Amino acid sequence: MRWGLIWGLCALSLAGCPRDELTLTIELEGGAMRREIHAVRVDDGRPIEAEPPLLKALAEAYGVNPSADEGRALRLDKRFSAEALRAAWPQDIGGEGELLHHGGALGDLTWYAEHLRGGDDPYQQVTSRGEAVVKLVALLEGFFKSNFGQEPDYPQFEKFIKGDLTKDIQSLVAFLWSTNRIGTVIGLDEAKKSDDQRYSVIAAQVGHFLINRRYITPLEFATLMDSFNRNEEARQIEVLKRILSRLLKDKVKLDTRGALYAKLSTIFDDLKALEARFQAWLGPEEGPLRGALTAQSKLILLELSGPGGPGDLLKLRVKSPQPPIFTNGVYADGVIRWEGHLPAREGMAGRPALSCLALWLTPNAANQRAAFGEVIIEGDLLRELLFWEAQLSPAAQAAWAAFFKGGPRDEAALLALELPGERRPAEDKHHPLHKIIARLKPASLPVKAR
Repeated sequence: MRWGLIWGLCALSLAGCPRDELTLTIELEGGAMRREIHAVRVDDGRPIEAEPPLLKALAEAYGVNPSADEGRALRLDKRFSAEALRAAWPQDIGGEGELLHHGGALGDLTWYAEHLRGGDDPYQQVTSRGEAVVKLVALLEGFFKSNFGQEPDYPQFEKFIKGDLTKDIQSLVAFLWSTNRIGTVIGLDEAKKSDDQRYSVIAAQVGHFLINRRYITPLEFATLMDSFNRNEEARQIEVLKRILSRLLKDKVKLDTRGALYAKLSTIFDDLKALEARFQAWLGPEEGPLRGALTAQSKLILLELSGPGGPGDLLKLRVKSPQPPIFTNGVYADGVIRWEGHLPAREGMAGRPALSCLALWLTPNAANQRAAFGEVIIEGDLLRELLFWEAQLSPAAQAAWAAFFKGGPRDEAALLALELPGERRPAEDKHHPLHKIIARLKPASLPVKAR
């Protein structure tokens, strides 16, 4: 159907939605990792030729120049050492990450975090959208002024556009940004939704906002959505005309007997003429007005496309034979999975990042049995102990490891332990070793006393 002015901005800003579909599989090897990526660029579900930004990112990350053959899936893999990861995180997807592995005397700790694309300045992201709304509304007001500015009551209309309408659009964009951020963080469920499902959720959010702000009634919203689903253009136009007439009267406070009200309330009567006037006002394809309008509308229309926007689709897999003690992904069958929509590479800072986190703890059964006769330190106590140990100086870590190589350890030995730069456990009741001592006591009691 034709939507001239209404959907003109969408066509200008988001025409065509080709995207990269990326599957990244990670296998952790202590503080190192192996990354294997499968990438293909698609347009409307059909594989197309990969574009330079993807090829450049893969070449720099994996040290090879992948082919850009049309429709060909790109497959690359590489092992990244702990030193290489500390120096620079791989930019095959884009973003930041960290991999911490600490092999302790009594167990191992591994922490994986990857923040894929997106920005980490929510305030800037929200305020930049608010500023874009002001600029966009000011540009569009120029269209109305060029066509209706000669009417005596136009200043009243201009006041509404630059005042209440601008503030309400800013609030709507901020509201959508916040809900989209939650969807991006959750990631997995959002990625599984079809486009129709995602847009129906967004439509419900927008409808709720517009009803609360008295731009539309519940019945008008329901009728409009039903007409969209049935593709009934004439019915849509009638509903929009009723909404516009009421807004001009109740919100803009125009005189219903005036010429401006008569012209604006019938603006949808001839969509072809409206579109022609709008395109003529925009000017040539490469003109400054069209370019400025596209730049400002892109940032706002991103929120109307749901979490992650119309950018790339990522499936991230981390092989994990042992279940993590924490993750924000989904763990099953020895793999942690995340799925989510990512902003396009050129617009990364404008959207929230997709964050993937996981933590593993593994008791060192051999060392614990040698020291205590059995495995007594796991779960929360092991986590606390390993985090404490990882923050010790290298000299203290060496002394701590050597301490457990000297055979069985009892309460007296633990209390007398001296580590460079650390207080002795006997002098510090909050020392983490007191929790180990508490675990030892029940095992050292006679059977009858337990």
